[in-house]
Amino acid sequence: MDILRIFYDPVKVFRKREMDEGINPWIIFGGIVVVSVIIYLLSFKHQYPYLMEQISQRLQNLPEEQRQQALQKFTKERLLISGLVTVILMVPVKLLFQGLIFQQVFSIWGNIRSFADSLYVVVYANIISLASQILKLIIEYATGKPFVSFDLSIFFKNKGTLYRVMSNVDIFTILSLSVMAIGFSELARVNRERSFTVVFGLWLLYLVALGLIFAMGGSGWLRF
Repeated sequence: MDILRIFYDPVKVFRKREMDEGINPWIIFGGIVVVSVIIYLLSFKHQYPYLMEQISQRLQNLPEEQRQQALQKFTKERLLISGLVTVILMVPVKLLFQGLIFQQVFSIWGNIRSFADSLYVVVYANIISLASQILKLIIEYATGKPFVSFDLSIFFKNKGTLYRVMSNVDIFTILSLSVMAIGFSELARVNRERSFTVVFGLWLLYLVALGLIFAMGGSGWLRF
């Protein structure tokens, strides 16, 4: 099954697409969105108390009456729905944005046939990222601790710009990007070195841009 084969033999998965075989990328696209929603719903149970604690800390400087009024707005149902809407909107946006960007790039530095081919690579690479979310969920349930992290932010105590940028760097991201580079090497018909250079180069540009946004007080809501 290609969804499992992507972890150990990605070249074969992408060569099947080159021969006009393999699963329709839109099916994988929809599956990623659905599984992401399920993961969010399952993890919310553990995350809610932590979220309320964080909100309460942010409001602690308000007069008590205003603080209580503000806290009443952050009901469990509202937080659940707002997070759910975010997942439903942002996961497809991320996948489509990546597909479009890489289609444009590899139409210049390669020979990508279509947006569908670009999306095919992107969705399969994002299966790796989805696996990390599933693993985090398992650890959350096993330990009872919310927001499990595998990224480099664990080495930074000060939650400043560098901390927030490093929260986007982990082994699953590297693996996902590597699979993406292999995929574009096959489907855009470019050598492996160029494909890795382009994919990781764009990712580094994204991290730099993210750092600038954080430094200016913005929020990076779209993970690469």
